[in-house]
Amino acid sequence: MIKNISKWLNKISKTWVMILTVAAMALFMITVLPDQAASAEQNAGGSISPDTSFFYAPEDLLQAAEEYGAGGRLAYIQARWTFDLVFPLVYMVFLVTGISWFHQNLENQTEWIGYTNLLPVAAGLFDYLENTGASLVMGLYPAQVTGLALLTTIFSGVKWLLIAGSFLAYFGLAGAALFQWVRGKIR
Repeated sequence: MIKNISKWLNKISKTWVMILTVAAMALFMITVLPDQAASAEQNAGGSISPDTSFFYAPEDLLQAAEEYGAGGRLAYIQARWTFDLVFPLVYMVFLVTGISWFHQNLENQTEWIGYTNLLPVAAGLFDYLENTGASLVMGLYPAQVTGLALLTTIFSGVKWLLIAGSFLAYFGLAGAALFQWVRGKIR
């Protein structure tokens, strides 16, 4: 099944799709992210923002729920189920398409490297798990749901590791494809 998903992602990753996803990611980063970051900072009131922290302890998430206040918690939950439904899709499609496209354009394709196009999909899934857990922690406050807070922190760390791995694969394959192209032009 994993092999079939990876192959399908490769199949749909055409040049025009690659260009479209790069444009969508750039547009999102220029127009949406700055406003969302400012809003998140304002609502956090100096506390951590779980989505942007690589690692935080369950106690940090519970403390953030307290420090956000009722209005901040509501704003946090609304952001997770509006903006943060879209952003993981944007970065997933951008990374999947790029990884797949660069891999397809290499002369010596290694099958296992092709599977790196699944890293962003896994990152997006863990992003949604983190958002769900953090939203529940915020929504259930003042209840101290320590077990859920712990799971949420684990989801967050795994998400960030997968995102980092996805960008490493993206830029590694882009570099390999560029090197191959330059080498071909020199010969």
